[in-house]
Amino acid sequence: MAIEWRKYKPLLKYHRVFVLSIVFTYIVYKYNTLSNSDKYDNGQLKQEGRRENGFNEGRWIWYYPNGNKQMEGYFKHGKRNGKWVMYDKNKKTLNERNYEADKLNGAFTDYHFNGNKKAEGAFVNDKLNGTIKEFDQEGLLITETYFENGIKKK
Repeated sequence: MAIEWRKYKPLLKYHRVFVLSIVFTYIVYKYNTLSNSDKYDNGQLKQEGRRENGFNEGRWIWYYPNGNKQMEGYFKHGKRNGKWVMYDKNKKTLNERNYEADKLNGAFTDYHFNGNKKAEGAFVNDKLNGTIKEFDQEGLLITETYFENGIKKK
């Protein structure tokens, strides 16, 4: 028994539209669910901040699954700008950096796990510049190294 396709041809147009709408819906669903969830599995917030025209803008904060801050800083037109601070899971400051237009610029400080300074110095356009001081865990100065445009000088 042969099927008369001519009889079903007008319906084929609607079938194609139906299939295309299903595929389109699936793609939109996948695109929307691929982005990171705003919360961890335990319900804690992962990050908070605002977007303007598709770019991160203003103050943003990231969190650990336990709810403590992991990192915070500012964006201007989608680029890191201003002071950025990173923390460990127990709320202790790990480091502080300054950015201008997504490049390291200005003073920086790194900390040991006990809270004492580990290192301090400055960046200019993502390169170490000036005297970089390193400290032991008791806070005593170990070394001073001079950098110019990211290159160690004697």
